[in-house]
Order: sequence, then structure tokens, then C-alpha cells
Amino acid sequence: MTVLTQRMDIADLLEDSPSLQPLVAGRIQTAYEKAKLKAEDETGIDRRTFPSQCPYTLEQSLSAEFFPGDSSDV
Repeated sequence: MTVLTQRMDIADLLEDSPSLQPLVAGRIQTAYEKAKLKAEDETGIDRRTFPSQCPYTLEQSLSAEFFPGDSSDV
């Protein structure tokens, strides 16, 4: 699945069950930790190189327009 597809799936779930919003917000850091492990495994870059806390807000993470490193994200 692509990032956009996953974002759309999460948006659909939240639309169907708005009460899940706090759960998603609480899971961002866990997902970020898993992403750092995967990045380390796939690239060989030590996971400690990455920021300890997810540098993106929930809104950014779910936005179809946001991509880290895009010049429009400043």
C-alpha cells in the first residue's frame, strides 16, 4: 500500500468512528518507533540518527498534501 492509500484508509475509519481519533493520536509515536526500526533495517542508518520523537503532527501525518521534505511543508 502507498502512503496515500493508508492515509485514506485511516481517514475513512475516523469518519466512521470519530471516537478513534484519540487512539490514533496516541499511536503515532509507536508507529514512528517501528518506522525507525524498519528504516534502520532497510538502509543501515542507525535508528538513533532520527529524532527521538515523531517530528510530524497528527494532522500532517494524515494530510494527503503533506510529504516530509517537500518544499511546501515549511
